[in-house]
Amino acid sequence: MEYFKLLTSNLRFYILASTTLLALGIYFGIKQFIADEYMQTVSLTQFYALAAVTYLYFTLLASPLTRIFPQFPYRAKYIFARRALGASAFMFGALHYYFALFKYIGGPEVLLAMPFESQVPVLLGSTAFLILFLMAITSFDLAIAKLSAVRWKFLHRFVYLAAALITAHALLLGSHFKNLSETIPLIFFAALSFLLVLESIRFNRYLNMKFIGMGRFFIPQIVVAGLLAYSSLKISS
Repeated sequence: MEYFKLLTSNLRFYILASTTLLALGIYFGIKQFIADEYMQTVSLTQFYALAAVTYLYFTLLASPLTRIFPQFPYRAKYIFARRALGASAFMFGALHYYFALFKYIGGPEVLLAMPFESQVPVLLGSTAFLILFLMAITSFDLAIAKLSAVRWKFLHRFVYLAAALITAHALLLGSHFKNLSETIPLIFFAALSFLLVLESIRFNRYLNMKFIGMGRFFIPQIVVAGLLAYSSLKISS
């Protein structure tokens, strides 16, 4: 009883519980309103992918947002919730992976029979999924104690690689990214731009603190500005 009270007073518990309910809601909602089995698979694959990206985005946003804006409301709770958000991203990623590989594609044997250029986006997504899996199984206090804080932080920095791989996976394979001027791609790139700007400011502060007396660094902002300009040209073309 005491353990249950402790569990239900934990913000991470409510995030994971709501994630489970959302996953079930998406599944039964699509089963209820879409009759065609193929379209059910397509919709489930898309919705679970969108949910995974959303949870991963808010996981990545936590550090730069709260570092740059230390007066951000509920700052401590947001940081505390980050592990649960990351675990939720993995949960939806696992559901997306299952429906995409085993239901939509038809299984690993079908994937291996496909041309290599068709396998590449799936391999990128699979690598990202593996990284998210490692994040999820080491998101507990016991894992931090076993690995040590330094090793744990090093391992969890690979989440940035996972995010880059997922972005490439979506651009190469995502049906919503065939036309980059549509609503979902525009929201995606706007959110990504906001994250990159915050990360560039944070990284710039780190460089200026580490190399005091060597002048101010603006390299991260220049790189991000270049990427955003290039993306804008690609979207508008």
